[in-house]
Amino acid sequence: MNLPPCAALGSSEELPCSVSSLRLQQSTARRYSLAYDRIVLEGRWSGRWYPSVKKAAGLRCFVYTPRDYAETRELWVHTAVNELRCCLQAENPRMVRRTDGGIATWLQECLLHSGALHRCCDTLLQAAQADAAKARWRAPSRATALRELA
Repeated sequence: MNLPPCAALGSSEELPCSVSSLRLQQSTARRYSLAYDRIVLEGRWSGRWYPSVKKAAGLRCFVYTPRDYAETRELWVHTAVNELRCCLQAENPRMVRRTDGGIATWLQECLLHSGALHRCCDTLLQAAQADAAKARWRAPSRATALRELA
């Protein structure tokens, strides 16, 4: 999987990264439901997603180790512990981890730093309260609508 160039990550080239195996499976099931259902019903993958992914799509599935989390400090922000991840087989695992760590650092700096989520939630709450204070549009009764048409 390659991220497009991203100024936030300090790069102008495509970067290798990993994706959640579960999200990849859900997206595949949603986008290609007929083919996905056929594969499942035919029993081609015996309840295990990742062997099929390895063979059909050329992906490598893995779980980050405690050592990976120790070496890449913010990795936990982007990937859950024991989460099965996938990347292209040809991609260098260290580069993938580095990019995932960069995404995690960016998330930490931009979204998770003190107050950012609170401000976002406050803005959404204020918008919802302002919307609730507005008079709701109501469809005119049939009699009124018929009178206006006549």
